[in-house]
This record gives sequence, C-alpha cells and structure tokens, in this order.
Amino acid sequence: MLAASRGIILKEMKPKSPKDRIICFCYNISEQTILEAIRSGSDSLMAIRRDTYASSGCAGCSEEVKKLIRKYAEEHKTKVG
Repeated sequence: MLAASRGIILKEMKPKSPKDRIICFCYNISEQTILEAIRSGSDSLMAIRRDTYASSGCAGCSEEVKKLIRKYAEEHKTKVG
C-alpha cells in the first residue's frame, strides 16, 4: 500500500475514543488492549509482544508501544505496590 493511500485510510478510521486508537496495524491491536496487558503485568516490549502480538509483525509501532509501557507500567506498579 502506498504511504499516501495509507494516510487517507487512517484519516477515515477515526477512533471512538483515544483508547480505541489502533497502535499495531499488522495485528489490529488497540491502545486499550496494550494498556490491559500492562495492567496485567506486561512491563516490557517482549512481554507485550508475547501477550498481545503488538509490535511482533513489522515492529513499526515498537516506539509507540514502548512509550505506553514507560507511561503506564510505572504508574501501575505504584498503584499495586
């Protein structure tokens, strides 16, 4: 798919809420799915890949997944611990 075509498609796919936003297009994994994995204890990119398959295809979303891990994994540990 051409990058320009992908951009048009992405603009047409507006999520209902920020949590519905698709992070991994290879496996259609939403931000919500990744956040649920983090809440369940996935605290590394490899754990997210194992538990959700996000970032295990082309790995183009790996930086976004790592950003979510950094933002929410520490927050989750603080609430649990």
